[in-house]
Amino acid sequence: MHQHRQSDARDRESRPIVAIHGSASSGALWAPLVNAFSPGRTILAPDLRGYGAQDRRCLNRAATLQTRAAPVVKAMTRLDRPVHLIAHSFGASVALQIVKTVPGQVRSLTFYEPVIPALLRDSGQMHDLELVGDLLAVSEVLQGASAGVGMETFVNFWAEPGTWQTLPEEIQRKLSRLAPIVYQDFLEAYHNTSPNTFSQLEFNGPVRLLLGARANRQAIRMAELLAQQYPQASTQTLRDMGHLGPSTHPEQVHSTIVEHIGFIEAGSDFERAQQLVING
Repeated sequence: MHQHRQSDARDRESRPIVAIHGSASSGALWAPLVNAFSPGRTILAPDLRGYGAQDRRCLNRAATLQTRAAPVVKAMTRLDRPVHLIAHSFGASVALQIVKTVPGQVRSLTFYEPVIPALLRDSGQMHDLELVGDLLAVSEVLQGASAGVGMETFVNFWAEPGTWQTLPEEIQRKLSRLAPIVYQDFLEAYHNTSPNTFSQLEFNGPVRLLLGARANRQAIRMAELLAQQYPQASTQTLRDMGHLGPSTHPEQVHSTIVEHIGFIEAGSDFERAQQLVING
């Protein structure tokens, strides 16, 4: 668990941040958030099970998103207030499981290109089933082909064709070792998620959906489905980036997140001041 706690009286009312990475990544993805936010903010950036310092042996084919979310939920319960929940890619499926488990502990959601394949399956629309079919095809390559071929297919699908070939060999080897975990991610987010688990999940807090300008069809559609489910959601497209935006353009992505959360908290302060006037 990457935890950064800074103390400053000016920000003692700031709510904690919990940031969840996606597939083939780790909590280190969110390290720049420490500098992006002002001092005084508690930021938790956990390594999901199977990634970073977490033991990969703890995963099995029958595991669910509840298993993956459980350590994050446990850490959240130690905090004394609801959190702003941030997630990238597969991390958004974990984040929604957290909302389902402890809804009162989540103040807002901010997702960068959320990957929630269960929403495509549960929409009942033929177009969405075709889109999820592409995801199933990628998962089958991850399961059935060599680790290198599986991760090449995965990276080129979510980034852009040819991206894998631009990576140094050492990075390719490191990513290839994660192929079984990436396949496990899809099992949990799709096969092991019951119908309508997320399509009927209620959440009334602020929701911001971020997309890269080069997002693929699946990423765009999953964000659309979330926006339809949560009318309060706002969607923003960020220029010159794709699915890997938090890695390739961290300054732009993180500054957008900071601005959004600052807006939420400023609004909360205004609402509290209004209530004091009314009750005064």
